[in-house]
Amino acid sequence: MEQETTNPTTVTVTVDNVNEQKTTFQTATDAGKKGLEVTGRFMTKVLDFADRIDSWLYGYRLKLFIGLSFAVVIIAPFIDSATNNWRDRWTAWSTAFLFIFVLIITFAWIGSLRDDEGKWSFKRVRKRIWTYIQINIDFFKDSFSLPLEEKLYRLSTSFIIGTFCWKALQNLSVFIRKPIEALFHTRLSGLRSFEKFTNQWTLWLFLVGTAVLIFAITKHKDKILEYLMRDFFPFLKSKQSTKIENTQLQLPSTTDLVLNTRDKNQIESILKSKNPELFNQFISSLQKWTPRDCEDEDDFENSLHRQLKRNIPHATVERQFRIPTDETDRRKDRKADIVIDETILIEMKSSFRTTESDRATTQVWNYAELWGNKGPVILLLCNTDYEQAKNTFNSKLTMLAQQDKKVIAFVRPK
Repeated sequence: MEQETTNPTTVTVTVDNVNEQKTTFQTATDAGKKGLEVTGRFMTKVLDFADRIDSWLYGYRLKLFIGLSFAVVIIAPFIDSATNNWRDRWTAWSTAFLFIFVLIITFAWIGSLRDDEGKWSFKRVRKRIWTYIQINIDFFKDSFSLPLEEKLYRLSTSFIIGTFCWKALQNLSVFIRKPIEALFHTRLSGLRSFEKFTNQWTLWLFLVGTAVLIFAITKHKDKILEYLMRDFFPFLKSKQSTKIENTQLQLPSTTDLVLNTRDKNQIESILKSKNPELFNQFISSLQKWTPRDCEDEDDFENSLHRQLKRNIPHATVERQFRIPTDETDRRKDRKADIVIDETILIEMKSSFRTTESDRATTQVWNYAELWGNKGPVILLLCNTDYEQAKNTFNSKLTMLAQQDKKVIAFVRPK
């Protein structure tokens, strides 16, 4: 009888334990999900904040990175040496600024991998990263087909600038490594090896680059000096004259604002007009553009980005260009798909449907309003029937053109 009484009690206790464990597991799962949501919202704010700061740096990121690297490697150590500052405060502060700059640029780049709604997609991230890799591969491949003077110029400046940047990254490595090693009592051998390798090779890299540049100047003085002025002293050129050129853009007649990129006559008529050089370079690139294996709008955007970087190498081509609309709420800012030299704005659509025409027209109107006299607003319709697009948009764009809006649509047929 005692055994019969004991067994049910044991079973009851076991069941209760199972219930307790199950309840605890569910609570831990919910807490984990809640924690991930909070972390996700925090990281979203960090990425958005970095993106807002990065939007002020459009077209100047590389120049700022080179300038900060030069300050870290040359200017700051010289000041510390001249003032006999044994703490190397100028070097430390300039390295700290470089660290913050690199951190912001990195977070902004990560944030740019999201879609327009701020969502993540492995497919999108993979294709975007592959596009950046292809752009760099194109840069090196195209270098071999350049004229000798530009080939020497590109090689020499890459070596010289690479020296400053490489050495600055070594300072950055020390800046990051020392606090971590002191705090966690560990040894970051990877960073130490990088610093040692940098010390051994940067001087040789600089000497080779300098020698090549001197040789290029002696052989092609005028061309090399022109390249140096174009790339490193662009502020000497009047920006006001560039803006005036952009406002004088000659678009086709207001009765024909939807053009076919495969129609040579239409394209030639634009190229023969007295338009700014940048606009004609864009039209030529668009005519040569042959996107492959593009399934959606993001694929076409990646393909065009690569095409423009390759065909207009001296222009700044930006993706997801932020355009402020409300100074009190930056969440309302718009993002253009592609912008060239803060002059040509491109809004892209793929496999366009007639039912979406009103929304697209509204987008073009808003962009034209915000863009003002900076340059033309381009609506680029990919994988779309030309006649259908012409019937849908010609009258709508004509109305905008009559209100002095520089708008035009190009169709890349299926």
